[in-house]
Amino acid sequence: MGEMVQSKTAERRDVFAWLASLTIEQALYGALFVGALAIRLARLGGWPFDEREVATALAAWRGVAGSVWRPAFYSPLLYDAHLVLFFLTRATEATARLLPALAGAALVWGPYGLRGYLGRRGALVSAALFAVAPTWVYFSRRADWPILTACAAMVAILAAERFWRTGEGRAWRPAAIALAAGMAAGPGLYTPLLALGLLAVWAGLARACAVGEALRTLARGWRREHLAALVLTFLLLASAATLNPGGIGVSLDWAGHWASTLWRGMRLWPWHHALRNLALYEALTAVLALVGLGCVLRRRRPADVALLLWAGVALLLSVPLGHRGAEWLSNFVMPLVFLAGHGGEAIWQSVRAHWRTQDAVVGAILIPPVCFAYLQVASYLYAGQEAHLAYAVAAVLLAGLALVGYWLWAQRPSALLPGALLALAILAIPMIRASTALAYQTGLDPREPMREGAAPSAEWRQFEAFLTAYSARTAGDPHLLEIAYEESLGPTMAWALRDYPNAQAVPDVSVIEGKAVLITSALPRGVVIQGYWGQRFRLQARWEPQPLTVREWLRWILWRAPVGTLTFDEFEVWVKAPTAE
Repeated sequence: MGEMVQSKTAERRDVFAWLASLTIEQALYGALFVGALAIRLARLGGWPFDEREVATALAAWRGVAGSVWRPAFYSPLLYDAHLVLFFLTRATEATARLLPALAGAALVWGPYGLRGYLGRRGALVSAALFAVAPTWVYFSRRADWPILTACAAMVAILAAERFWRTGEGRAWRPAAIALAAGMAAGPGLYTPLLALGLLAVWAGLARACAVGEALRTLARGWRREHLAALVLTFLLLASAATLNPGGIGVSLDWAGHWASTLWRGMRLWPWHHALRNLALYEALTAVLALVGLGCVLRRRRPADVALLLWAGVALLLSVPLGHRGAEWLSNFVMPLVFLAGHGGEAIWQSVRAHWRTQDAVVGAILIPPVCFAYLQVASYLYAGQEAHLAYAVAAVLLAGLALVGYWLWAQRPSALLPGALLALAILAIPMIRASTALAYQTGLDPREPMREGAAPSAEWRQFEAFLTAYSARTAGDPHLLEIAYEESLGPTMAWALRDYPNAQAVPDVSVIEGKAVLITSALPRGVVIQGYWGQRFRLQARWEPQPLTVREWLRWILWRAPVGTLTFDEFEVWVKAPTAE
């Protein structure tokens, strides 16, 4: 008994000693991680799957039941996670999105390992962007590959940094495993790998350069066992430990998909599509990255050259070429987050070295005009009177003139810091607004550019509730209805009916007899199925680009107020009429 008490006392002392050893910096990273996790897990299953998410989840759900059905493209790594989770728990949207949510929150810790390169404050800036920026929040709440490949890239970067710092060959083992996992997840790793290949070619042509020497140093740590670990891990993850051998082929096909979208993307989206998404969702990241770009260009260390090449390749693929869809945005934004870290570090160093009390006073004076401008914009959006918009513009111009006047009077560069910090704070507001909108408000609104004009309808939940209630009332069980549904309704309908063992997909429901419920695409108005009563539900909402006024555009950006008109794809649920029973 005494030994047990002594053991518990020692454990308490260890815990207190660990807490006492924590630094403020580590506590900040912990707070960012907890906040990122909370943002990603809250209402994780609140929205139905879209077509990209449902493919992998439906394959895994059917795989648990022994089916060999697979879609043309899915994420084998996600399939593995779904297979395990669906076997242990229920197959739900929240369960399917759990791995991406955890991976997205884990990204916050990545910059902590890069403090030697980004700087301590710059790493915190990058971690904060990973925690709350719209791109990372959105993809962390989707059962899709972008956040998984971003996490794999982060692990590989951390492994390279550790090898550079310690020279230990074992530092490459996590990189080998991460690369294998990323290749099994989706095509997101091919962009940084292309940048690395171009860097190696350039370094090979210029053998005397510092970049070439750095690459040769890194390559010396890569051994045959690391390649063997990469291949073995890839085969195990892609094939779900041999339960899904076809996943190996799908993972390899992702490389061809990555290349094909370079040309197909040119037809699907205009050249500025990715830049528009960057401006709407990641303006703060982009501004900080521009500041960091100036710092990196002045230093030109080997790691800086690699980062610049990565950002340049991502920009090339996202604008002139075809990677313009929303799923490729994380590829574009990730190197910008690291550049933003450099920018944050540079701003901090400048503030720390040159800030004076009078600068703080000027910054405080600039706040009221900016607040007034915001209130005037809000009044304009509410009342529609052009005078309010003119007042807002005048207030911003007045604040700008005051800042320029102070700079001319003070005759020192740091006089512009109050305005720069105020601008960064103003940019942070729409970024956080966009994150909350994508996560909890308009993530199912096809007006969101991230949705690219199509989204599953929120009426899916009403349909599921209707079907459950009808089954409980007529069959005595929430899921014992005999259902026939059209195959043309696709995997989305199959997933919605996953808990109904008597649901059957058929080419044409008109030849089916005796089923309690028939589900069809929307029939022409006035057309009915004899002996059944029908009710329409919305399958998918669509948004076609429409001309918007300045007021409508601002209402959407600031309030996410509905603008324009949507169109809907519909389906019908037919239940037996009382006279036919």
